[in-house]
Amino acid sequence: MTRTMLCLFGAIAVIFTAYVTVYADEIPRPGPGVGQSGHMMHKMSGGAKHGGKMAEDTRTPLNMPPMMAEHQLANMREHLKGVEAIVGHLGSGNFEMASKTAHEKLGLTPMMRQMCDNMPNETFRAMALEFHKNGDTLGDVLATKDTVRSLKALDDVLATCTACHDMFRQ
Repeated sequence: MTRTMLCLFGAIAVIFTAYVTVYADEIPRPGPGVGQSGHMMHKMSGGAKHGGKMAEDTRTPLNMPPMMAEHQLANMREHLKGVEAIVGHLGSGNFEMASKTAHEKLGLTPMMRQMCDNMPNETFRAMALEFHKNGDTLGDVLATKDTVRSLKALDDVLATCTACHDMFRQ
């Protein structure tokens, strides 16, 4: 049980990190002279610095047309909501709903396949396909009701998110 709880807390931490990454543009930024509270400065993913000025973002820009970029960001937010729902279903022991949600919200549906095929960056496209395949694997593993394997499969999904967000930006 302790290991399961640690895995769930790890998943929650990754979800929070993904949430902050997806919604980064919507987070209020302190104005001049604000945020000088003596917090330790350290570099964060994407070039941000906690407690100070923004550093250069060295991630690869996707340079999508604005409408396509907004649609893709909306899809990522929906994926994040899917992960949240899966964790909630796992917490209540409802593996069937967790499995269904993984396939429907994270899996490689025909619509997601078509969207991935239209992504302009080949590496980004490959990572997107890997994410959706991992989503289907997660759905399959959740159907077995094996908590440890399910959490490992969820970790694989979230690791794909983190790797992509570390490499690319809108």
